[in-house]
Amino acid sequence: MNTQTQNAWARHLLAGLARTVLFTLAGLLIWSVLPIVLGWQPTVVLTGSMEPRINAGDIVVIREIPADELRPGHVLLVDDPAQQGQRLLHRYDHATDEGELVLRGDANDDVDSTPVSTDDVHGVGTLRIPWVGQPAVWAAEARYLPLGLTALGLLVLLALARIPATDENNDDDSDDDPDDDPVATPSRPETPAARPQAKPVALTGAATLLAAALVTGVGVPASATFSATTETTASFTAAEPEPTEPPPSEGFSIEAESLVGAATGTAPVEVQDTDLDWNFSGGAQLWFRATTPGDVATTTFEVPTTGLYDLSAIFTQAPDYGVVKVAIDGEEIWPPFDGFRREEVASSDPLDWGEKELEAGSHELTLTVIGKHPDSTGHLVGLDRIDFELLDSTPPAEPFQIEAETLVDASTGSAPVEAQDTWGNWGFSGGAQLWFRATEVGDTMTTSFDVPTSGTYDVSAILTQGPDYGQVQVSLNGDEIGPAFDGFRREGVATTGLLGAGYRQLDAGPHEVSLTVTGKHLDSTGYFAGIDRTDFDPQ
Repeated sequence: MNTQTQNAWARHLLAGLARTVLFTLAGLLIWSVLPIVLGWQPTVVLTGSMEPRINAGDIVVIREIPADELRPGHVLLVDDPAQQGQRLLHRYDHATDEGELVLRGDANDDVDSTPVSTDDVHGVGTLRIPWVGQPAVWAAEARYLPLGLTALGLLVLLALARIPATDENNDDDSDDDPDDDPVATPSRPETPAARPQAKPVALTGAATLLAAALVTGVGVPASATFSATTETTASFTAAEPEPTEPPPSEGFSIEAESLVGAATGTAPVEVQDTDLDWNFSGGAQLWFRATTPGDVATTTFEVPTTGLYDLSAIFTQAPDYGVVKVAIDGEEIWPPFDGFRREEVASSDPLDWGEKELEAGSHELTLTVIGKHPDSTGHLVGLDRIDFELLDSTPPAEPFQIEAETLVDASTGSAPVEAQDTWGNWGFSGGAQLWFRATEVGDTMTTSFDVPTSGTYDVSAILTQGPDYGQVQVSLNGDEIGPAFDGFRREGVATTGLLGAGYRQLDAGPHEVSLTVTGKHLDSTGYFAGIDRTDFDPQ
């Protein structure tokens, strides 16, 4: 094989690879655009509140669906209730008693603060095309370097795809003396139509359209934007939603087998279900396979409401069960329980564990084997169910509000924190706001507030937007609340509606809130942040 033949093979390889990449990208774009023919709507996802199933830069195709066919788990495109003129792509979590839809971002710990009407639903996610909208994300974030590199890469691919199969400068010489390279001689006569007579205009036009579509986000009619608290390999079918309602403030029961996931022990702790008629209340039990005195198992359970409880439990008895001592938060419950039963396996009668004050939150349950009946053949332990009867709860918490400007004196920050009142009609609820005069990314302020009564609260806040406001991450007691909030507003200063931080268990006493500037909108002229008011609604 001579040099000319080797060069031809190299041209074929480079051109083929470039065209493969271009056609792959074009195919993804076609998948994004073709559904428009069916009346479906492609939309670019700009942020990560639906990760890991849907990522920033993906294109999601939306189709209309009748309201009576909406199901929890559907990914819906809706009008954003927190930002007028914007749209929101989140998963349908549950419906309110009034029939409104409560949504939630897959990456968010809490449901969105504001329900939406079925009239605000544009459709359900049907198809995900990965990566294709990434240039639109870069453009929205003013990240021009990756945009430029993408454009340059497309130009390089276009140039490689246009490489001719032969070296046109040497064609005439080869034709003059075909005997110089018998290996390269074609096996059949070459007609004029079989030789490249012009540059591939169609490929040039297609690549140009491809570049434009990638940079502009395929010209989608709407982008999936996300508010601060709201927001296929991935499936868009209805998934089982996680519980998001606040827990009940009354008596409750715990099926002990549900505690196995949090359990540790010196012997195996398992869920035991059975086809036999053992009458476990939930069809199974927590089974501690202890083998000797001193074996210990520990797990945790949650109490929804602080109060005085009357506790009782149902254990399992059998010929190979031992004697177990129970403790809650290190405090022993007396007397120990002997699980020995001479005949077949059976559940015990409810055992009175007495009255106990329990704070809302997590508590530790410990099972310690201390021996066995002389006739027992083992040291096993089985716990079927624990019942909690609420005798007296703490005084109910009352709703309260905090005007943020009252927190200025307790504030510290890397930039000035001031109480700003205004001569303009900016609509601050108390006539003023807490104004954080941040000047750059990374500026942080911290302040504190007092909660009068322990309880579970639905927390929400009114923030400020303006042409010179930045993007800020809000944290409560060190925990970030949703994605960063973008305070940019093109026309004048105004307050948002109530933006939810979700349900929070707050003890009576001081708590800390912090704001950290993470960036700004491309068109914003500054990094300011403002809080008008925070609302606390007990549940």
